[in-house]
Amino acid sequence: MRVSFVWKAGNRGIAIYTLHLKTPGGKDNHAKAESQYRDLSNFDSTHSNLYQAVNAGDIKTFGQQVDALAAAITEQVKSAYMGDAAIGSALYAKDDGKKLTPEQKLLQDTALIGHAMQLAYLGKRNSTQAPLVFQAWISDRDLIKQNIPTTDVRVLLTKGQLSDLSDAVSQILKAANEGMISPTKMFEQLRTVAATMGDRP
Repeated sequence: MRVSFVWKAGNRGIAIYTLHLKTPGGKDNHAKAESQYRDLSNFDSTHSNLYQAVNAGDIKTFGQQVDALAAAITEQVKSAYMGDAAIGSALYAKDDGKKLTPEQKLLQDTALIGHAMQLAYLGKRNSTQAPLVFQAWISDRDLIKQNIPTTDVRVLLTKGQLSDLSDAVSQILKAANEGMISPTKMFEQLRTVAATMGDRP
């Protein structure tokens, strides 16, 4: 039932925040409850988890987290209303090497989720879907704060698949550099390689 509930909420673009008060009276159930609350608080669209623990049921910490959450959601509504950038700009980028406080993490996750919800709303309203493949470029560093990377690269391949991919892309790039294929043809070949790699289990 819990999985079905979470799936229905996520499918409708609903994000569930959980503030878990870990009071001494419930210490025997803290681990189990945390696991269940974490499952409940997953927001798959942004791979965020909106679970926050308040150790020992500290009222002051709880109040700070409620205030931070309320401020974050209010700011998202205000940004959406004003048409401001919600995320992706240097203003919202994290500085490397600094561990975020729970309140900062909450603000960051809320900004990310708010932006995802805006995009989903606009897509639904305008009957627009993201293309399966698109041609574009991206800077690997923020244009304003150049010490901040703009992407987080993750490779989900085996060593064998990575080797095959490297060989295929190297051959395509070599042919392109030697003028044997046009940029458009090179893009088509890269797309074919990506599709082939995506079809493999």
